[in-house]
Amino acid sequence: MNPATELVLKVSLILSTALGLSMMLRGKSAALRHWVLSVGIVCAVAAPVLVAIAPEWRAPISVKTTGLTQPAVLVPPEFRAVEPTSTNVNASTSSEAVPVRPVSMLQALMAMWIGGALIALGTLTVGLARLSWIRSRSRRLDDGMWPALAREIAADNGIRRPITLLQSDRSSLLFTWGVVRPIVILPRDANDWSIDRARIVLCHELAHVRRADWVALVVAELLRAAYWFHPLAWIIGRRLRDESERACDDEVMSQGVEGTVYATELLALARILNAERPGWVAAPAMARPSSLERRVTAMVNGHVDRQPVGRAPRVMILALMLAIAVAIGGYTLAAQTFASYSGNVLDQTGNIVTGVTLSMTNQQTGQKYQVKSGDTGAFEFVGLVPGEYDLETYSPGFRSKLGTVAIAKSTRSDIHLEVGMLEETINVVDRGEPRAEGAAPTTRGNRWPPEKTVCVTKPTGGYIAQPTKLVDSRPIYPRSGGVPKAASVVVLDARIGKDGSVVEARGVDPAADPDLVAAAADAVKLWKYSPTLLNCIPIEVEMKVTVNFRTE
Repeated sequence: MNPATELVLKVSLILSTALGLSMMLRGKSAALRHWVLSVGIVCAVAAPVLVAIAPEWRAPISVKTTGLTQPAVLVPPEFRAVEPTSTNVNASTSSEAVPVRPVSMLQALMAMWIGGALIALGTLTVGLARLSWIRSRSRRLDDGMWPALAREIAADNGIRRPITLLQSDRSSLLFTWGVVRPIVILPRDANDWSIDRARIVLCHELAHVRRADWVALVVAELLRAAYWFHPLAWIIGRRLRDESERACDDEVMSQGVEGTVYATELLALARILNAERPGWVAAPAMARPSSLERRVTAMVNGHVDRQPVGRAPRVMILALMLAIAVAIGGYTLAAQTFASYSGNVLDQTGNIVTGVTLSMTNQQTGQKYQVKSGDTGAFEFVGLVPGEYDLETYSPGFRSKLGTVAIAKSTRSDIHLEVGMLEETINVVDRGEPRAEGAAPTTRGNRWPPEKTVCVTKPTGGYIAQPTKLVDSRPIYPRSGGVPKAASVVVLDARIGKDGSVVEARGVDPAADPDLVAAAADAVKLWKYSPTLLNCIPIEVEMKVTVNFRTE
């Protein structure tokens, strides 16, 4: 599965768990539900880190029960790729092309996500900048009713941080933000309010300060910016705001304010604060119209739980949600463990090669899968279980490429083919005929240098013009004191240069008779070939020569 898709699914599970748990606690206090949602949002934001560090585990689901198919063709056990024994003519183009992944679609989706995230982050930045702008245009309150009430309420609630009270020149601004030095913005007409209304307002706003609601709100906005396309990110952000306001309402009422009195004051404040559109800011607002009805209903309900969240429940919920998030981050479905291996098949000149048969064999299970490179040279194995695989390729004229590939996740890597090795076997027989001492091998053939080959380039690679021997030479059977050396088999590794001449010939077996090896190598070095062309480009070719020395 695509890592981005897997991350979104895991974030969905974390958010769904937090929302579900908060719904199960609907009979409990709003403060408890707000804490559950806050912890869930933090875990969702930290999901990329949790996925990276969480120990991986999976459910014991059998592959047969997943219902997934493996598009790669399962090869019978007797399948073997054959090592070419000589260079051959061009590989034919196969119509069994594996479709290439829609890279352009992925790029379009990535561009859409980046654009949406930038817009969401831009909105949050504008909201934060607007707070700074409002602060710069507001008047600080240091004396009078409001500062005195603020000091009194802060002392009663154990708030030690200094509270800054600012009065705006607008009649619709009432909200709180900040962590170290929190700020409360009051509307223009706040000095005309009664002391009871002022006490209710400050109790509510300082409850936000004590609970650090602004931090949770900003983290929720960051989550929504990253997952702007996800409905759950919007839903949990809205629920968080609602529960924040209700939790602060509960704290106000726990300080002796009657529910009916508080509801009356809140409705009056809503008419004042919503008379003009204040614009969006990155801070909790006391009288948002969207949640007003539910809040008033809760205020006049005498059976609502209004208890704050103690330290023990906070720790328990934090540990529970973190454990669930870590488990989700490390969880991998059996169906999700399938991986893919894709790439392009290229020849030595870097051109694509079509119609190449590729097979992969799982070293643990023995299962083999086979595909062919398509008309663009692309190949793809899908439905691979992670593990060690033996990779083998077959294309006429090229070597069978054998190697081990470790598949842990979806992998992309190109495969480079090498032109196959020539093989030639000759027999050298000593029948005892008299000959002069120090006789050297003689050559046959006089078509050297060769005529220039006419070659037509192709749009794809893999086209080989095989070499033709133009000049031949037979080894002279070496003798010692007139007696032929003991019969033996000599194997040489030779290399044909770009011009067709043999530029190197050396023995493979160090235990072989050095005289036999030297005789074979001296003759092979006299051989001449027409150039080997790969896509009309001369290349060097390896050659294996087997010389059978025997006597009669």
